[in-house]
Amino acid sequence: ACAASVSAAHHSCAGSRACQSILEAAPLRDILYLSTRPTRFADAHRARMARLGELDAVAPLPPPDKLDWAEQNVWGVVPEEVCADPSLSLDARGNNLLGRPPRCMWESVKRGASVLLSRNRLSGAAGPLGGGAAAVHV
Repeated sequence: ACAASVSAAHHSCAGSRACQSILEAAPLRDILYLSTRPTRFADAHRARMARLGELDAVAPLPPPDKLDWAEQNVWGVVPEEVCADPSLSLDARGNNLLGRPPRCMWESVKRGASVLLSRNRLSGAAGPLGGGAAAVHV
């Protein structure tokens, strides 16, 4: 009942990131930092290449990294911004995450990546799983 109520409250304030962040598992400041990782990496790469006197038309994505929230006793809704960086994978097993995970966690599973959300208090139906998932723990 609690997970469904939190999910409904999160959905009802969909027009306001400040409102949604009250119910999310991470502070809005940290989520914004994560969601801008590709842009910050690209800007740093371009600045480095400019200092070397080279122009690089396409900046690379950040290196693969893992956001390890496993067994952290985190409460709240999984914010949509965890999917903003395609090279970042999330391990959120063993917490108290509530509501419905963002659709992007299911749809954009990279080849060889995993969906690690077991031992949480999630509710609602999961979306279609993208191809290439190595493991799914729900």
